[in-house]
Amino acid sequence: MLIQLKVENWKSFPKLEFSALAGKERLHRDRLTSASQLGARILPVGAIYGGNASGKTNFFKALEFARRYVVDGVKPGRMIGVKPFALSAETLESPTRFQFEILVGDVFYRYSFTVNRFEVLSERLVEIRRTVEYELFARCGEQITFGKKCKWSSALAVVAQGTQKNLLFLTNSAFQKREEFRPVYDWFQKTLLLVSPGAWSGLFDMRVTTRDPFSQQIQETLREFDVGIERLDRIEVPASRVPFHVNLQIQREDDAQEEGSGFQIGPYFVHKKDGKQTIYETVAVRAVDGDATRQTTFKLDEESEGARRLVELLPALTALRDVERSRVVFIDEFDRSLHSLVARKLIEDYLDFCATSSTRSQLFFTTHDALLMDQNLLRRDEIWLVDKQDDRSSLCNLDAFGLRYDKSLVNAYLLGRFGGVPKLRSRKTSREQVE
Repeated sequence: MLIQLKVENWKSFPKLEFSALAGKERLHRDRLTSASQLGARILPVGAIYGGNASGKTNFFKALEFARRYVVDGVKPGRMIGVKPFALSAETLESPTRFQFEILVGDVFYRYSFTVNRFEVLSERLVEIRRTVEYELFARCGEQITFGKKCKWSSALAVVAQGTQKNLLFLTNSAFQKREEFRPVYDWFQKTLLLVSPGAWSGLFDMRVTTRDPFSQQIQETLREFDVGIERLDRIEVPASRVPFHVNLQIQREDDAQEEGSGFQIGPYFVHKKDGKQTIYETVAVRAVDGDATRQTTFKLDEESEGARRLVELLPALTALRDVERSRVVFIDEFDRSLHSLVARKLIEDYLDFCATSSTRSQLFFTTHDALLMDQNLLRRDEIWLVDKQDDRSSLCNLDAFGLRYDKSLVNAYLLGRFGGVPKLRSRKTSREQVE
């Protein structure tokens, strides 16, 4: 679970703090996760509102950068793709800092790193108990030291000495197959899942078109929302039928793939086995004349925007139902191309099935849909607002406004009482301009 995220000097955010710790309000208390390690309760869901160009996507991009940098690293000599706040000469040359507080199984960690475009300036991993903290490792420049709780070994020291200045030690230790800090690395690689607009979830693998429970749940949800799709299928296609830009991406990705693995690019899934590359295209299967025994297929780009958005989202939302494995899912522009009733039903289904005191999964999303700002659906501390002043974004929790339980949030929000709405300037009519 994600407990807290702090970022300094990232794009439009000079400083960003996001917390999933629950406040004191009593609404929907049954769905809060109790974390005895922290002596606190944790939120299972969070909605992030803001006007266009307010910084919501910059928040998402910060997570996207951190995950990619931790999981994939960068090659020796390459620049780190950090994006500092660019509208100030001071911050443009200043480093960017990330700090994550996460719950992995029953262990609470704080992991932080500070980077500029060329190197890692600092990095630290701490295990936190209710009354004490144990430093596992700390890095200052190229010097890495280990705490007493970390079992030192000569092999681990070799990994530390071999860590390039532009690579995180956590990343390199995973690359070198060390297990000491693997749970934290795995949280970024396997637990944290990011879904951006128009992108396909990393979970959109071969299972989506098979007959296993994961696939069946996706098919049932598609039918429930009445978009006309009976199920999804995959058909093998030659490279000549794949768009040119996708073929270029396939060539870049293929070199990095191991034997027997696969990867997704849009509706295309590429599988590599015995040195041979096989390309599959995901298609929608529809009934002919309403008869499920007579079916035909459609390319996904022939489907409506709303149907395609459901197909993009459902693998990640379905994965949240896996009781054996926790997920932290962030979705940018959750409501894109979705009717308000559909967006609300997706959230209600997640909360009904997944949000219990023992569940460790979480769903966070950015949205413009004001109708979701409803205390019958979300607690006030589950709603966040991104506001922008003088090109600087700030993030605020709605719980800070001290609103009553029975207050309608939508009207107050649209009137700008909380911020986080577009600042629309009035335009004079032609007659007023002439006068």
